[in-house]
Amino acid sequence: MRKFVAGAVLGGMCLAAAPSVVEAVPVTGLFTITGQEDVRVGLNFIDFGVFNDIWGTPIGGIDFLTGEGTFLGIAGTTGEIKDLVAVPVGTPIVIADFIKAFALPGLKFTLTELVGGFGTLAECAPPSIPGDRCTFPNSPLTLINTSTKSFAVTARVLGFVTNELGEISDFTGDFSSQNTRMSLEKALEGLDDEDDYIQSSFSAEFAFEPRVVTDGDVPEPASMALMGLALSGVALALRRRRN
Repeated sequence: MRKFVAGAVLGGMCLAAAPSVVEAVPVTGLFTITGQEDVRVGLNFIDFGVFNDIWGTPIGGIDFLTGEGTFLGIAGTTGEIKDLVAVPVGTPIVIADFIKAFALPGLKFTLTELVGGFGTLAECAPPSIPGDRCTFPNSPLTLINTSTKSFAVTARVLGFVTNELGEISDFTGDFSSQNTRMSLEKALEGLDDEDDYIQSSFSAEFAFEPRVVTDGDVPEPASMALMGLALSGVALALRRRRN
């Protein structure tokens, strides 16, 4: 009987302690969104509009356009996105519920970084020529001269999403906006002060990559189940021995 008990304990310990890597695949694929209203962007804020031309609220309204993977079928539904006001650029942050997808309420989106713009301050100076990429210090915006009468604005965010089981996937969100009503130089005149802004419609794509989790970070459910099975065997053996 002692041999049986020892074998059960050692077997359970070996099974539970075996090194392994768990790749969580709770959220995969991508989705694209557009704003229910325009967005207003300034030197230190991104204010998403709410349906019916409302700005200045903490959130904006979004429509889901397409979805793949986990988000297959999300097209045609709505959600919310949080405004970003005085959020530090290129610094770790935690903004919970950054996005809400009403069709998938079990998913929790957390913003962890507002990435700095990819342009340069020198290219903000006139004269601006097509191809110039302008970024102000500590700004997430990249303003791109696309022609003598148009410009584009891009911004990137990073974060992660968690499902009901606590599984995690990381995301990259790329925002873009096209303005064909004025030149980049004219738009820059409207960003001379912190209270100034430019306004335009916007769209964004969010892509998701499952995070790889090791045993040292999160207990693997399979290992825990094996340990429980081994301990049950030990308990059964001890009861038989007493009888």
